[in-house]
Amino acid sequence: MQTSVVIGAYQFVGFHLAKYLLDQGEEVLGVDWEDVSGESIEDKEMEIGRNSNFLYIPIHKLKYLSLEKQKTIYVSCYDLSKSKRDNQAEIIEVIAAFLKDSHLNKESHIIMFMPIEEERSMYQALLQKAEEMSTVKVVFLPTIYGPWQPETMSFEAAIRKKAPSEVKKAIEAENRLDALFVADLPEVLVELATGDEKNIQVQSEASNQWLECAQLVLEDEYTGIYKECLRKQRGMIYTIQNKTAPADGIAMQQKHFRRWQLLKKWRELE
Repeated sequence: MQTSVVIGAYQFVGFHLAKYLLDQGEEVLGVDWEDVSGESIEDKEMEIGRNSNFLYIPIHKLKYLSLEKQKTIYVSCYDLSKSKRDNQAEIIEVIAAFLKDSHLNKESHIIMFMPIEEERSMYQALLQKAEEMSTVKVVFLPTIYGPWQPETMSFEAAIRKKAPSEVKKAIEAENRLDALFVADLPEVLVELATGDEKNIQVQSEASNQWLECAQLVLEDEYTGIYKECLRKQRGMIYTIQNKTAPADGIAMQQKHFRRWQLLKKWRELE
């Protein structure tokens, strides 16, 4: 049985990736930086935490994890970037130290994924390590949407009826040239982990995916900034098929939020 390490396993993309790997019958060592007592974490634990093939490891214990055998290690810098935590630099240091550690099997495949629009300076230690290790890949992702999208991102902020200033700030902070539904991504990340290219930029086969999603969930007052986005080239372009149409993906994201709100109300009545 293959074992994978997912750093960011209780986040957004990391959670969907961990769930996908478990569904494939793999063992998953899930590492995360959040307090496992949080409401959203508890709900995610209901889906993956009870799986006998899943083992949770808090980020501060990552340095004790010995990986003498070959593993595939997924590092979700995408989720760390979207979390807007005050201790991001500290978390990056912990991950970089783990990758530099001598007890890490040199044949392990390591794949780091981050937003196309993210400034590289914050992740310089990780990116430098990627350059030094032949088995490390860096995958740059466009906007990812779907259930569990962080409320710091525009679609979720709009679904949660955040203040217009917060929604506008979220729109301006993310890539608006492309969007991928989160469940369409894990299979691609697994495939890219063993490829030869070191820097890869994922994009949709269909065009205007972000705009199609935005028109379903954002108010007309935001249309003036839809297309004001700088196009960036981060690596080899890897085009993937959009298995989920924007209308279906946004509907699932909206349904998920309504269900989560209902669960919160039930807990308050207990």
